[in-house]
Amino acid sequence: MTNISQIGLDGTVRAQWGISKIVPNGDMSGDGRIDVSPDGKRFLLSIDMGEESGREDWDGPVPALWAFDLQAQKAARLTPKKQSGWDGVWIDNDNILFLTRAPGEKDDSIYRMSADGKNLNRLIKNARFPSVSAP
Repeated sequence: MTNISQIGLDGTVRAQWGISKIVPNGDMSGDGRIDVSPDGKRFLLSIDMGEESGREDWDGPVPALWAFDLQAQKAARLTPKKQSGWDGVWIDNDNILFLTRAPGEKDDSIYRMSADGKNLNRLIKNARFPSVSAP
């Protein structure tokens, strides 16, 4: 994929961003996830980074979570380089769920983290497909 597009309900393109322009050294594939924050001000992006993992048990691009602020038109990396992350979803405007796999583990786990990249906690070991439903 090369662009992220915001489409209006009438089908017109409201905005478009080049992935490589908003996320340095980043790329998205067809299985990348984009989740809109509950307040509609940010996108949570699952990005494949063009960097080495440094892990013997990982093959392929390093997955990272980024938040893209629609008003500021800037993206910020949420997962640090030593913490991979993918399939992120917003819990609320301040917290996210996502998948990661710790070094040496063979299965993914669901983690919770604040939207500033802090307060990382594993919630469910050996799990897949995080999701959130609105009340």
